Amino acid sequence: MDKSQVEEQFQAWIDQQIHKLSTDALVNSGAFTCTACGDQTGDYLIEYEGLSFRYSKDRTYAFLDFVAKKLSRQAQ
Repeated sequence: MDKSQVEEQFQAWIDQQIHKLSTDALVNSGAFTCTACGDQTGDYLIEYEGLSFRYSKDRTYAFLDFVAKKLSRQAQ
């Protein structure tokens, strides 16, 4: 396996994670993520608690993970 194959696999994985986290965030907190925006422009648009955010792929993953963990702490 070469570097480009590893990178391709990683990109596919992070895309899947963003889709999963964005679905979980929508259901649990009302956060909306435009995943098509990431595919088209490279940036994701997120609406969360009445605020708009525009993040790169890696920051989108981190932000959605933050929202999920925040919700998990509140549920305890």
